[in-house]
Amino acid sequence: MKNDLYKWLETPEEMTGILFWKITYLWQSKINKALKKVDLSHSHFALLSGVAWLEKQGQPITQTRLANFTQTNVMVTSKIIRILESKGFIERINEGEDSRAKYLKLTPKGFKTLDKAIKISENVNNDFFEALGSDKELFNKNLWNILYSNYDE
Repeated sequence: MKNDLYKWLETPEEMTGILFWKITYLWQSKINKALKKVDLSHSHFALLSGVAWLEKQGQPITQTRLANFTQTNVMVTSKIIRILESKGFIERINEGEDSRAKYLKLTPKGFKTLDKAIKISENVNNDFFEALGSDKELFNKNLWNILYSNYDE
């Protein structure tokens, strides 16, 4: 008798989670490869974009606020911020009465790099998702439905 535990191994392509993981990994690989041109990884790009977006809102940006906004782990966010800072893309500044509080700010170099990275990302996304054709809008709607139906906060 065949063990039922192995049944799912016979058709992993039919499993939504495995298929989604494979597509996500492939997409991230393509994004990472393309973003090397501007010395960023996809994670670096996501956090740099987050800093820019939050700056646009006009509120001070802390590491915790950025982590919450980008839905990334606080420790990972901290590590990436140090990398972005060492590359001159962001800076930490003191503002207000609390001299211990450090706020994040995009540098001119970071802004120029982000501008290039956005164009690179858009090109990769357009190429990657081209196979969806006219179904892209429905695909995006379904992704939003999945995201918000599983969002814990």
